[in-house]
Amino acid sequence: SRITVSVYLYRYLQDVLREDTLRELDEVSAYAQSSRTPWTVLVPLTVTGVFNYSRGKFDSETTSAVLVELEPFFGGLTGWVREDMPGVKRDLLQTRPYDYVSRVTFNLPPPRLDRYMRNDYALIQREVLSFMSRLVARMGYEDVQARFQVLYELRKLRIFNLFLGLIISVVMVSLVGLLVLLIYSLLIVSVETRTFDLGILRMVGMTRAGIVRLLLAQTLTFAIPAWAAGLVAARFLTAFLLEQIGQIAGARIDPRLLPASVAWATVMGLAVPCVAAILPIRKALAANLKDAIDANRSKVTAIQVTVERSNQERPSPFIITGGLTMAGFGFMVYYLFPKGLLEGNLTLLLYIFLSLLVGMLLGLSTLSLNLERSIEHLVAYTLLWWNGASVRAMMHKNLVAHRLRNRKTTIMYSLSLAFIIFIVVTFALQIVTFQFQEKQEKGTLLRLRCSRFAQPRRLLDQLEQLVANEKVVLDMGWMSHSIASVAGVETYMTTVGKTVTVGQYVHAVSPNFFRVVLPGFMVLEEHDDESGYFIDEQLYTPRGSQSAIIGSLYKESMSLSLNSTFLLQRKPRQTDREVDPNGLPASSTYSKLRPLAFLRGAAGAKFSGYPEASDQDLLVSLTTFVRLSDGAVASAAEVPISLYLFQMDEGAVTDADLDRISLRLRRIGARSGCSVDDVRRRNEAFKVALEAMNFFSGATTTVAMAISFFSLTSSMYANISEQSKEIGMLRALGVRGNWVLRVYTLEAFTLVMSSTLLGLMMGTVVAFTVTAQRALFTQLPVPFVFPWSIFFWVVGASLVSAVAASFLPATRKVRQSIAGLMRSVT
Repeated sequence: SRITVSVYLYRYLQDVLREDTLRELDEVSAYAQSSRTPWTVLVPLTVTGVFNYSRGKFDSETTSAVLVELEPFFGGLTGWVREDMPGVKRDLLQTRPYDYVSRVTFNLPPPRLDRYMRNDYALIQREVLSFMSRLVARMGYEDVQARFQVLYELRKLRIFNLFLGLIISVVMVSLVGLLVLLIYSLLIVSVETRTFDLGILRMVGMTRAGIVRLLLAQTLTFAIPAWAAGLVAARFLTAFLLEQIGQIAGARIDPRLLPASVAWATVMGLAVPCVAAILPIRKALAANLKDAIDANRSKVTAIQVTVERSNQERPSPFIITGGLTMAGFGFMVYYLFPKGLLEGNLTLLLYIFLSLLVGMLLGLSTLSLNLERSIEHLVAYTLLWWNGASVRAMMHKNLVAHRLRNRKTTIMYSLSLAFIIFIVVTFALQIVTFQFQEKQEKGTLLRLRCSRFAQPRRLLDQLEQLVANEKVVLDMGWMSHSIASVAGVETYMTTVGKTVTVGQYVHAVSPNFFRVVLPGFMVLEEHDDESGYFIDEQLYTPRGSQSAIIGSLYKESMSLSLNSTFLLQRKPRQTDREVDPNGLPASSTYSKLRPLAFLRGAAGAKFSGYPEASDQDLLVSLTTFVRLSDGAVASAAEVPISLYLFQMDEGAVTDADLDRISLRLRRIGARSGCSVDDVRRRNEAFKVALEAMNFFSGATTTVAMAISFFSLTSSMYANISEQSKEIGMLRALGVRGNWVLRVYTLEAFTLVMSSTLLGLMMGTVVAFTVTAQRALFTQLPVPFVFPWSIFFWVVGASLVSAVAASFLPATRKVRQSIAGLMRSVT
């Protein structure tokens, strides 16, 4: 009996078949009937469904994927065997389908996803390899070949994972630093506004230890409730965020808080307040009792005199901390950095880079403190020139009087803005790097990838017609398969004396190859520019037929120049059994070539100037390729083409144009065993990661701005409160309340604006440094893109918070009576 077999089609194959008419299908059927062999069997298939994503089960660029159940397929195949093929039908009935399975996919034991959620790739690799080793041992090492699909994809992302871990570590360090400053700000304001109360307590007999216990108790009274509330909020907030990220990534993430996370939160929640309380406690203990209980004098001091004794034996804690820091830095650079390089330990190297970034931030913060007054004067004279001289003079005097307290606000705002710029730039940098890597690897937005058995003549006619009909397609280029795959040999590049030998992939390219591929990736280190032709055209000149384009690495490692000579070795593979006329194993063949150009990078081909990039490409002309194939290819017309690349008019092409051209290429390729590589398809996964990163960076930006706002509010409140008597005196002299409000609002504006400029400088320097390092690591022209939209949003929010933080406390003081202001005690 005949059974109709149900199949599932990949979306791209459906797109290829969707426009075929019934007449075309009848023509295909008629062609199959007329050209069938004695072994041809026509089986009708019913399309049950279409799936959009392979979920990693096979190549995402595959266009001819058809999924079918194995046993029903064999059963349906048996029913459609012709009557004149009884032997075939009998063999099919006796066949066990699963005996012919060539690939079996195994999953890790549940919970499978948890094993892939670790940050360290080495731990994931160790567990997967251990599981696969036990599995292969049971099946037999000699019978199977293990492949690790998921692990292979994760390996591509290991650098991304390490950089992401580095960024999150910087985020955590920065947030901890901002929290320490915030709690210090709150405690120091409490100490300064309660100076009189603390003086009275000391006068009635409270000891220094009692003052310490009092301030620690005050610290813990808001630290412990905040810790408990934070854990409760983290439980629900983490569940919400992970659910959102899981929806974006298409995977379920366990929302439960890990015990290690709770432990770290507990340690940080109790340790950070205690560390932040050290300096306020020292300030409270160092206060003079007479000055503390003197309610008639203002606590504002515009001039401070410090007396140091030459015989002081107590060591300076700042000098000790600086000395230990520099010693640790020297040990890290002198020992740990070479250790990471020798071991290839990227995790250690990246954490060294983290320490260097933190040191850079601290250095820039110190520099910003020394530039604080200069920037404040610059802001006052450029943005506040329209105010009266008396207002500007009073504002500057307030900035001088409040300089010590405003300093922490300057540090917090500048660090927050630098932190936000760094986070936004580095998060975007990860995605941009992957997009650039994909573009460099693919060469063009669309390309056709063909097997060695595709017929180039037939394809070229159809592709040239496509280029002629599509206005947005400017040109087409191509690259051949390597000589190693065509001739079945191993190709090496070696010096004439055979002292240095490196593996190479030899390809023939079209004379317009480098003008078709995406611009911006080519880095030409040296070439002959006197001929008037570009380097790909020079391959087809008399000199170019004896030359090749190679990577700039070999200019140094093999001491080559444009006028020197090297050897291209073709070595038979060990599995080949070819023999020479004497019956001995075939030996290697050599050909002399000259460098035509040295490249440090290019789109569509692998070139580099670093030794880590082994097995680079070596590009030659068609005639040179035929000569080097040693008879494997008879003529240039028979050279198998691997890639057909299409140059698009990037200023005019749209997604609709790319979709239309991609569909035409898929229809052409489906009949020739070729598939289409579309850069946009690969970037779909990057969009998911970008959404998750934007979500995370938005959350961290909000937290940083909230911390800075609280610090600014506490500082302005303390500034205005301790000047109550001065405000009362000004009011008694006839100064209007609006004038006082303007002075304090402009003070806050100047403070925040100068901090913003300093933060802009710090964030730009650090983000540019990270971008330059990433470009060095990946050898890609990664651009530095400043986040202007985020910057203007942060500046606007900062100015609004400056007005709010100063206007409300100042309004409260202005509304008080003059007598009440003069009697206030701080």
